[in-house]
Amino acid sequence: MQYQTKRLQIRDLNWDDLTAIHAFRSDPIVTQYNDFESHTLAETRAWLAGCIHHNTIEPRTSHNCAIVLAHTGATIGWIGFGSPSESKAEWGDVDFGYALRQQFWGQGYMSEALTGLITFIFTTTAAQAIFGECEVANPASARVMQHARMQQVAHVSESDEATGKVIESLRFQIKKPDWQSLKPGQSHA
Repeated sequence: MQYQTKRLQIRDLNWDDLTAIHAFRSDPIVTQYNDFESHTLAETRAWLAGCIHHNTIEPRTSHNCAIVLAHTGATIGWIGFGSPSESKAEWGDVDFGYALRQQFWGQGYMSEALTGLITFIFTTTAAQAIFGECEVANPASARVMQHARMQQVAHVSESDEATGKVIESLRFQIKKPDWQSLKPGQSHA
């Protein structure tokens, strides 16, 4: 996959991304709201190997991409999408996730990347609905989805299987007809 936005290039992950990817995967502040914990370099290397492998499977069911600053070529984060788990398939054809190195927070990069990803999905796949979730305790991620013109459609309480802890999440969604009817910069709010 390759997609260009105003400031970013979104492209398939490769081995040159290891150091940059490890920078956020080993940062406990970045990983606190993701479904992965802070990783060692060996764990990041194994995760990256899995992503690169899954990006080659045909038919392609997942995309794991680097978020790259177009003007410098620096990898600043990850964004990925694929088919949702069976338990969440009713919410959409595609689910996504993302993470960004801390020093690039608050500059609109993730909203720009997600908006680009949504455009890529709706213009290159048969998907009719895209959804994502964030913990209630992570309002910055909710704002990213709102800026990408997604609507909050649910407040969900789920028990984490590993820890037994109840996690409160917000679910956001955008349907293709709604996406098509909005002009760039327009929001649902």
